[in-house]
Amino acid sequence: MTNTGSTEPLQRDERLVVVGYDGSKASHAALAWAVADLDGAHGKLFVVSVVDDTVPQDRERSSQQLVDEVTDDLLTIAATLTRDHPNLRIVTDGTRGDPVDVLRQYSNPTTCVIVGAARHRGGSLHRPLFHSVGERVAAAGRGPVVIVQGPKGPASGIVVGVADTQDSLAAVEVAAEYAARRRETLILVHAWQEPARTTELEIDDPGYVDWLRGRHRAFVNRVEKAVVAAHPTLHVVAHLEGDNAEDALLSWGKSASLVVLGSRRSTPLGWFLPGSLTHRLINDAEFAVALVPPDTTVSTTAARRLAGVGRL
Repeated sequence: MTNTGSTEPLQRDERLVVVGYDGSKASHAALAWAVADLDGAHGKLFVVSVVDDTVPQDRERSSQQLVDEVTDDLLTIAATLTRDHPNLRIVTDGTRGDPVDVLRQYSNPTTCVIVGAARHRGGSLHRPLFHSVGERVAAAGRGPVVIVQGPKGPASGIVVGVADTQDSLAAVEVAAEYAARRRETLILVHAWQEPARTTELEIDDPGYVDWLRGRHRAFVNRVEKAVVAAHPTLHVVAHLEGDNAEDALLSWGKSASLVVLGSRRSTPLGWFLPGSLTHRLINDAEFAVALVPPDTTVSTTAARRLAGVGRL
């Protein structure tokens, strides 16, 4: 089923996934990721292409002509997807405006927005000086935003960063739902680092470090137990990493289908703080990253069980 526009209401218990599409390899990868996530599920795929009003356009063609062209392209894509996935409801829309503003309109606690992002090469000194569309949408988003870093080879496992914060626990449940839908293993990664050595006796005492490590291990084990209780058929593994969170997630993400991270720190200008874990992960990763704000809607049962995990 295809049409132009998104006026069709969702059916009962139907998920809506919105994909920002611009014809790039990264947006093709984002579209493929969305289709795989909805495959066999009760959901609707909304593919939107935006003629960017914030940059100069082709002088020989009007904005409306460009909109007509992208609309035709989307209908062709939708026809192909409908042929290959006859049970998938597909809606397309070609429009004009600021891509970030358009995609933000669809971000809410029950809707996932997926965008592609070109991979950055050459390390941090060679990164672009602007924030990507995906990062800016995620920074102001009210629901999960998945940023797909271009095509990737075989991968498996849904990795989620675990911390004792509300946004992290929301991310754990979103990751569990992804893993259950995609029939993949959920990998809980909790990173911690030994405190810096000082002249204070309790910090230099090996027994104190062992006690602290035990607290972190107990915490991630409680999260694992809560997830298994909410999703008894899901394969869940928990890992305690003695490393900083960025390096731990980058390492696990190399072979993963997706890395999920809670997000809560963005600037008033609408992007994540430079140097923050979220900003660094988006820019350094070569895999799909899902950013989950704390008010994302999750199942009541899962929320209740995770709320009982407690703090470190």
